[in-house]
Formats: sequence, structure tokens, C-alpha cells
Amino acid sequence: MLRGLNKEIRYGDNDVPEIMFSVKYSMEEELITEDSKKEIHKRLFSAIEKLSPRQKEAIYLKFQNGFDYNDISEIMDMKIEASRNLIYRAIKSLKESISQFDNGTLLLFIFNKLRNL
Repeated sequence: MLRGLNKEIRYGDNDVPEIMFSVKYSMEEELITEDSKKEIHKRLFSAIEKLSPRQKEAIYLKFQNGFDYNDISEIMDMKIEASRNLIYRAIKSLKESISQFDNGTLLLFIFNKLRNL
């Protein structure tokens, strides 16, 4: 059946049936996922509280307002390289504070939360 579908797709037969599927998670998995999100959220905001006021401001300008390093350096009255370093150190500090979680998931979560502050 798959070979037939592959041939039809390859040779442009538009009458190929669309294959749909959905994944259904158990209630347990959803609760665990929700608990994990809450824990990451709690750790993230605890980590943000540990940042210096300048780091908080730079993170806010970068991720909440979407300013580039040029704009941030002008607003904060610093050199562009200094604004890059400030944001780099702030993100590094956040990562270290929440390091027990998977880094890829953690980074996506952090950037998503910072945009939604």
C-alpha cells in the first residue's frame, strides 16, 4: 500500500488520500507535563529575581520589546558590545539556575516566557 502511495505522490496523482492521525496523551502525562511547566516557571522567575537590575532591563528590552542590540545600547547608554555581553551573561545565569532541565526545552520555555512577561 505504501509503495502505491509513493508512486502516486511521485507521479503527481492528486487523488492520494490524506493520512491523518492524532496523538492522545493520558491524563497522567498531561499532569506531569503541567507540573514540569510549573516547576520550570517557578525556577525561571526565581532565577530572574537573582539578576541585576541592569540585566533585567536588558532582558526586558530584548525579549519583551524586541529591540536589537543597537537600540538597547542607546537606551541603556552603553556600547553595543556591552549590551551583548550583558544579555549573554543574563541568559547564562538563567540557564545555570535552571540547569537540571533539558537545555533545548528550557531555552524554548525561557524565550517564550520572556516574550510574554
